[in-house]
Amino acid sequence: MDIVGSNFRNVAINIINHRETNLVLSSLIIFSSIYVTFVSVLRRPFIHPLISSSAYNETLSPTEHVDYAYSTMSFVILWLCAIIFGRILSYAKLPALLGVLLVGIAFKNIPFLADLLLLDEGITEVLRKSAFTVILVRAAMGFDMGLFRKANGVIFRLGIVSTLVEIIAIVLAAHFIFNVNVGMAILLGFVLAASASAIILPTLSQLMEQGYGVESLFCDVFQSVVPLDNLLCICSFNVALAIVFAANISSEIGVMFAESAVGIIGGLVGGLVLWWLPRCDMYHTHFIRTVMLLSVSLALLFGSRAINCQSAGVFATTVLTIIALSRWRIDNRCKAEKEEEVFALLFELFSMPVMFALIGYDFEIAKLEMKMVLEGFAIAGIGMLIRLIFAFLLSFCAGLTLAEQALISVVLLSKATIQAALPPQIVDACLETANEDSAVMIRTVCVFAIIVTAPIGQLLLILLGPSALHMRNTRQIHSNGSANKRHIATDSNDSLPDHYL
Repeated sequence: MDIVGSNFRNVAINIINHRETNLVLSSLIIFSSIYVTFVSVLRRPFIHPLISSSAYNETLSPTEHVDYAYSTMSFVILWLCAIIFGRILSYAKLPALLGVLLVGIAFKNIPFLADLLLLDEGITEVLRKSAFTVILVRAAMGFDMGLFRKANGVIFRLGIVSTLVEIIAIVLAAHFIFNVNVGMAILLGFVLAASASAIILPTLSQLMEQGYGVESLFCDVFQSVVPLDNLLCICSFNVALAIVFAANISSEIGVMFAESAVGIIGGLVGGLVLWWLPRCDMYHTHFIRTVMLLSVSLALLFGSRAINCQSAGVFATTVLTIIALSRWRIDNRCKAEKEEEVFALLFELFSMPVMFALIGYDFEIAKLEMKMVLEGFAIAGIGMLIRLIFAFLLSFCAGLTLAEQALISVVLLSKATIQAALPPQIVDACLETANEDSAVMIRTVCVFAIIVTAPIGQLLLILLGPSALHMRNTRQIHSNGSANKRHIATDSNDSLPDHYL
C-alpha cells in the first residue's frame, strides 16, 4: 500500500511539474473563476447560464428601465474627475483619496452637478464588491507570516490588542452614552477602528525609499500591524453583519462558525494549490499568478454572496492570499514584489476612485442633523483617545524610542480605506428598517473620520517621520552599522533583536 501511495504521489507531482500541463491547469483555474464570477454577478444558473429568465422563475425588478449607456457614461465621468482631482491634491501633500471623496460629495451636493449623473444601483454594487476584493487581497498581502513569527509580540499587541480596545471603547460609548442599538454599535466599532492602510503604507514606503527607517525594523513591524488590524476588522465585521440582522441569532452563530471553518479550510487548500500552479520558473509566472489570484478572489467573493455565504468568501480569500504569498516570497528572485505592485496599481486606479467617490456621492449634506454629527464625532473621539493611550502603552518593551512610540500611536488613528468600503453594506442591510437612521449615522461618521484624520495622519507621518526615524537610524548606525530592508528582513537567515520578540 505504501508503494502504491508513493507511486501515485510521484505521478501527481510529475504531472503538475510538467510545463505544458501546469500551464493548462493554471489556465483552467483562471477561466473557471471568471465563469463563476460572471454567473454570480448576472445571477444565472451555474450549469445552464443561457436558460431564459422565466424558465427558472427569476424575479424581475419592477423598477423602470435603466438607461445603461447614460449610467455607464456617468460612472466614467465620476471616475475621471476623481482620478484627476485626487492627483491634484496629492501634489499638495494631501491624500489623493481625500480628493476622490470630495469629488463624490461635490457631484451629490452642488446644485448644478447634483442631477448630472445617473448611477445604476446594480452596477454600483458590482463595482463596490470588485473594489473591496482588491482591498481585501492587498490587506492579506501586507501580512507577512515570516515577520510575524519573528516579531509576533509587538505586532500582536499593536495590530490586535489595540484594535480590540478601540472597538470595545466605541461600542460602549455608542450604546451606553448615546443609546445606539447594541448591534449597530458593534458594527460601528468594527468599521471605525480600522487604520488607514491607504495612508500609512504608501507614506512609510516613501520614507523608506528616502532612507528613513531602513536600518531599523520599525517600518517593517508597522507595515505588518496595519494589514493585521484591517483583516481583523473586515473578517469580524462580516461575521457580525450576518449575526446582527439574523432572524434567529443562536442558529446564525452556528452557521457563521461553519461558514468560517469552510472558508478557512477552502482558503488553505486554495493557497496550497497556488504554491504549485503556476510553476515558479515559467516565463510569465508573475503575470499568471496575479491574474489567478485576482480571478479566484473575485469568484470566491461574488460566488459566496450568490449562495448567501459571504463570510466564507471573505475568510477563504484572506487565508488563500496569505498562504500563497508565504510561498511566493521565497520561491523566486523577485519574490512577490510584482504581484504587490499590480494590486497597488489596481487600488490606485480602480478601488480608490470607486470606493471613495461612491461613498462621497451617497453623502447628502442637506440631510445632516447637527445632533447626529456631534454624537458621531464624540463616539469616534472617545475610541481614538482610548486607542492612542493603549497603543502608546502597548508599544513599550518593543525596543522603540518614545518618539517612535508616539508616532505609531498617533498614525494608527488615521481612518480611510475600511471606512469607505464597509458602511454601504450596513446601509443596504438597514433599508426600510428601524436601524436605517443608525446606518446613516455610521456612514456619516466614517465620511467625517476620513476627511479629518486621513490628511492629518499623512501630514504627521511626513513631517514627524524623518525626525523620529532619524533618531532610530542614528542609534542603529553607531551600534550595529548594518541595514535590513523589508524583503531581506523576512528571509529565514535574518533575525530580529530580542526586544521585538
